[in-house]
Amino acid sequence: MTFLKRLSSDKIIAIMATVISICALFTSVYQVKIERKQQYASMWPSLHIYSQTQMLPDSAQNFCGIRITNKGVGPAIIKKIEIWYRDQVCEDERDLIQKVTGGNMNEGEAINQIWEDRVLASNEEIEWIKVGGAINTRQFREALKTGYIHVRLEYASVYEERWEYNFNMGKKSIVKLSD
Repeated sequence: MTFLKRLSSDKIIAIMATVISICALFTSVYQVKIERKQQYASMWPSLHIYSQTQMLPDSAQNFCGIRITNKGVGPAIIKKIEIWYRDQVCEDERDLIQKVTGGNMNEGEAINQIWEDRVLASNEEIEWIKVGGAINTRQFREALKTGYIHVRLEYASVYEERWEYNFNMGKKSIVKLSD
């Protein structure tokens, strides 16, 4: 009590102003942190890789392939892509098809190459690899079902947040690489 009697009203006002200023500083820092999280979330990409197969009696219409879609709200920037077939690294998509089909390429094959720094917009879906014909479709489908095809795709948001997507039938995972 004697301590408060020794403080003048000017000193009490100065102390209160300092405390309020410190509280305002902490509030501002917290608010900026929340805004930053909201900003990052507004540009969050979410890639998904899946296979698609069509087997009809008319073998000319058969196909098996891999599609990639960005289901996030922001663009996905491809940083690195690795493709394996039976634990062997493939040079590119064409090399994968040749290894799976034994070099038997058909007119029904389609490749939409994915390269480093390619951007997939929000809600964009691409038919990445498509194999046609009865024999090639069956071979590619079996390679997918047995897990012989493995894809590792690293991508980033516009804020350089990074994720790694591993695709192997039955074993899909997305891991965040950075904050």
